[in-house]
Amino acid sequence: MKILLVQSFLGGFQPVVYPLGLTYLTAALSGHEVHILDLNVVDEPYQELPRRIGELAPDLIGLSLRNIDNQMRLDFSYFYRDHFQRELKIIRRAAPATTLVAGGAGFSLFPREIMAENPELDFGVYLEGEETFPELLANLDRPQGVAGVYYREDGEVRFTGNRPLVDFARLPPPDHRLLKDHAYTLIQGVGIQTTRGCPHNCVYCVYPKLGGRSLRSRPAAEVVREIEGLLGDYGLDNFFFADSAFGADLQQGKEICRLILSKGLKVRWGAYFDLEYADADFFHLCRKAGCEAYYFSPDGYSAEALRALGKGITPRLVKQNLDLFLNDPELARATVIYTVFLNSPGETLSGLGRTLWLWARTYPRLKLKRRGDMALCWIRIEPETRLHRLAIEQNDLTPGQSLLPPAGGDYAELFYHHPRLRVVEGLLLGLMRSLGRLKDLLKKLLGKGRGQDAAA
Repeated sequence: MKILLVQSFLGGFQPVVYPLGLTYLTAALSGHEVHILDLNVVDEPYQELPRRIGELAPDLIGLSLRNIDNQMRLDFSYFYRDHFQRELKIIRRAAPATTLVAGGAGFSLFPREIMAENPELDFGVYLEGEETFPELLANLDRPQGVAGVYYREDGEVRFTGNRPLVDFARLPPPDHRLLKDHAYTLIQGVGIQTTRGCPHNCVYCVYPKLGGRSLRSRPAAEVVREIEGLLGDYGLDNFFFADSAFGADLQQGKEICRLILSKGLKVRWGAYFDLEYADADFFHLCRKAGCEAYYFSPDGYSAEALRALGKGITPRLVKQNLDLFLNDPELARATVIYTVFLNSPGETLSGLGRTLWLWARTYPRLKLKRRGDMALCWIRIEPETRLHRLAIEQNDLTPGQSLLPPAGGDYAELFYHHPRLRVVEGLLLGLMRSLGRLKDLLKKLLGKGRGQDAAA
């Protein structure tokens, strides 16, 4: 079959993220003619999509929905409504009789709803597609026998049932030929997966649902061979470890770093790390192996917030990590990014005060030295999480209420609200919006000043 795999447009949301899932899927589709179109790296995505369909005349189109939205309370962007649904209509106009399949992490969070809302879709692939998708292609007239598939029968959306997660160590490596066409130049750009799954139990997180609760690791040597291929075949020396947390399999993480060093590979990379298992020795080893960007998601600072979030770490551990990255000379030139929630369940007024004081002491040091950021965020409620159940118990959501509201709906309902901190939350929202407007104004003024200087 001739297959076109399309990465849905994210509205220019930066950074541009390499469609790693589609490259794994392409590698699994041996025997088929596969083309990938990433709508995030073309100048006019809604013109390019029908043009490419007309040029290729594919037998089947797969549309991947990576993100439902950007989860940003202050600057909310709704990729599902604004772009994915628009793309479905464009595809159907350009190829009315072509089989259309949806998949991706975003789709797998709301598979039945998305299928029901969008009659353009023939099938949906739930969770990992490397085994499901090829099997579906061989059974398009008998989808009932393929586990992990949503399909339609007698006007109803039906599901064939879950299938076991793939043996990640045995998958063929991703097909990176897309890199010949487009440059994903940011350090967050090209992803490399070393593990899938997350054994943690954070109340808000969907990673265990999407990748399973058991950690599945690739052999370290295979990961490093992929890095060598990126260097040798594409001249690409920067990448991002696209794991829920790099080094969650600590021995594997250390072996990857040691192999990079022993082979003399000159690379630059970033990753998310977990404070629960990583320590200074591991961070130093990563730095020697080329790590330039460390991302942490402690998500809270007070003991009350960390306990309610299910993080498994303490305020002392958070403080030790901050001190290490602010003061250690070996890590002084690396970028470090922290994420902290302002509306954690279980948070107290005094705990929120301690968190804000930590931010006030840390954020300026990171920004002034161009070292990174400490981002203050609100928690987006995701389906089938403990936080979703808690929001229902608090009567913020009703049991059947959709977390995919209409375009222009009340997006505030998508974010968790602490019942005893609503007034403070409102004040913080107002303050941060004002600071955002001030920041935009300063940018404009500075931009005009530079323009006048250049003209002079």
